[in-house]
Amino acid sequence: MTIFKLPRVIARPTVEPVSLAEARLHLRLDVYDSPAMHPDDDLVTAQISAAREVAEKFIGRAIAVQTLEIGLDEFPGGTVGSCRRAQEPIALPGLLSLLSVTYVDGTGSHALSSYQLDQFTNPPTLRPAAGEDWPIVSEDTANAVRVRYLAGYTAQGDLPDTDPLPSPVRSAILLILGHLYENREDTAPITIEEIPMGAKWLLRPYRLESALA
Repeated sequence: MTIFKLPRVIARPTVEPVSLAEARLHLRLDVYDSPAMHPDDDLVTAQISAAREVAEKFIGRAIAVQTLEIGLDEFPGGTVGSCRRAQEPIALPGLLSLLSVTYVDGTGSHALSSYQLDQFTNPPTLRPAAGEDWPIVSEDTANAVRVRYLAGYTAQGDLPDTDPLPSPVRSAILLILGHLYENREDTAPITIEEIPMGAKWLLRPYRLESALA
């Protein structure tokens, strides 16, 4: 069975999947002056990020390009001490590219250079190299295994554009943004139950079984 564990964000997105200009158009905000601006630009910019994060939580994978790291106490199904079990893959939701795999054993920290990356599964998975087992790791080291990877959909203009943002996901973020903007006086953050039904319908085909929302 594939092991799912929530990754931590190492480097946050620098580019959102929805631009300020697209957001203004969706919200029907008239801009003034040169360069074009609107009094709510700062608010809308923050809400674009919030809408994207809500969508990410719902589908269980990164949308904007960001660097993530998963920490595991052992390789799933791997060998800990003298106990060997069936080898299992590590799920990497939203994988764009693998950056590093490190592990700690009795002699220190090492980089894993031999493995298989299966990008035909959903989510993509990291597996032991053909004919090999996962390395033996230290029994008393928390997060002895660290997998760091780039995740998200490639942004417009990226080369190569390997995994472009699907139009339904972009539309869902705009719908969530509209909800946030219309209810901007609310002090509580939006809950999954409050996501507009249309946004849920657009996002559901991209939702992973491991999604916690």
